[in-house]
Amino acid sequence: MYQSLSDTISAISSPRGRGAIAIIRISGESAIDIVLSFVKPTLNSLKIKPRKSYFARFYDDEQLIDEVLFTCYFAPHSYTGENLVEISCHGNDFIASQILETLLKKTRLAEPGEFTLRAFLNHKMDLTRAEAVGNLLMAQTKKAQQASLAQLEGKLEKKINQILEDILDLRMQCELAIDFIEDEVDIIENNRIEEKLNAILNLLLKLEKTGRDGLIIHEGLKICLVGEPNVGKSSLFNKILDMDRAIVSDIPGTTRDYLEEAISLNGNLIRFFDTAGIRQSNDIIEKMGIDRSNQMIAQADLVFLLLDAQIIMQTPNISHYQAYLSDLQDKLIKSTSQEKIIPIINKSDLLSPALKAKLIDHKIILCSSITEDGLDSLKAYLLNYFSSFAHEIDTGLISNVRQLSAVSKAKEAIIQAINTLKMSTGIEFIAFDIASASAHLEEIIGKISTDDILNKIFENFCIGK
Repeated sequence: MYQSLSDTISAISSPRGRGAIAIIRISGESAIDIVLSFVKPTLNSLKIKPRKSYFARFYDDEQLIDEVLFTCYFAPHSYTGENLVEISCHGNDFIASQILETLLKKTRLAEPGEFTLRAFLNHKMDLTRAEAVGNLLMAQTKKAQQASLAQLEGKLEKKINQILEDILDLRMQCELAIDFIEDEVDIIENNRIEEKLNAILNLLLKLEKTGRDGLIIHEGLKICLVGEPNVGKSSLFNKILDMDRAIVSDIPGTTRDYLEEAISLNGNLIRFFDTAGIRQSNDIIEKMGIDRSNQMIAQADLVFLLLDAQIIMQTPNISHYQAYLSDLQDKLIKSTSQEKIIPIINKSDLLSPALKAKLIDHKIILCSSITEDGLDSLKAYLLNYFSSFAHEIDTGLISNVRQLSAVSKAKEAIIQAINTLKMSTGIEFIAFDIASASAHLEEIIGKISTDDILNKIFENFCIGK
């Protein structure tokens, strides 16, 4: 994907459109000299001071393009670790593009994310911090911003390195034991190895758990509204969003495909999916919508199973309600775990006050899209869900599937090491499993990386970052 990393590169780093200023970035060994060749009054590169802004006129040959400010950063004290210049011009796409076109006579256009890639390759940041830059650019809520900043500060890197230190210590003892195996000298006892392996495993399990929380913070809590046709899913969907997003009709099967919308609740990103009513249908289009609903249910973090209050009125006994709920879950939901399902009685305005009180006493959520009863309770439930990991946001969380997958593989390698120890297969096999765990964790911070991994990470960055 990337051309020669020794080239001097340039790109517009500010968003397109009109504004006060636009910023063009140039990085590479010749960056400062190239910029000076296009500006007047002529400045001596030896007299340029780092991090000081200079006023100049930018020319293409003898044609004045704009009056600019430019700031020079000398290697290695720059974002990329190379000589780097940032030019501030008037915020007009036409002007910024003219300056870039002129610079491209002596530079090449940067690839997406190449400035940050160079920062990683020049050891200005590890891979988790580089990914945090992308997360910060994409953050849609306050919590996502906080989590990205914590990762950018190196808190996730610190966590990974601490686990790697524990693994390295155990690896050294195991490999030392291998060297003395023929002398029948016990360098480390099996119970001590098991103790250390379990301690490492607990750290990885905790990291894996907080990693799932991290994905929710960055990608949003995915909630599916599920139920039989005409149970009020679309009406509740609209009320939650406070907009008429979904078509509401008394005709069963109105929703043929899922709808997705996102909201921010006290700085937490939540993605709601209004799904097609699940039932047996001969309509080909409706069946396709139901199949897609089942796919979304499998991917959801929570499933709001909506129940029609009119049916609940026919089963006022709590034990009957629980039996009805169980039958409905078995009939409608086959692609998710039980703990993800949150039953909600919709159209609660039809219930008598006595029945409402009885259901509330049993911690059952009631909602009405007509009177808006229960919407506050629903939001309180979601805020309580987020509060369970709110304290972790500033500690450095796993932020993407790549990192989480690596942690899971490291965990499996440690579990394999524990099983190997129990089977008394040999210390050398334990050492191999531990080394495998170490390699997976090193992938997260970039100590071990391949071109494919780097391309996948940085291709999603914008050009100029």
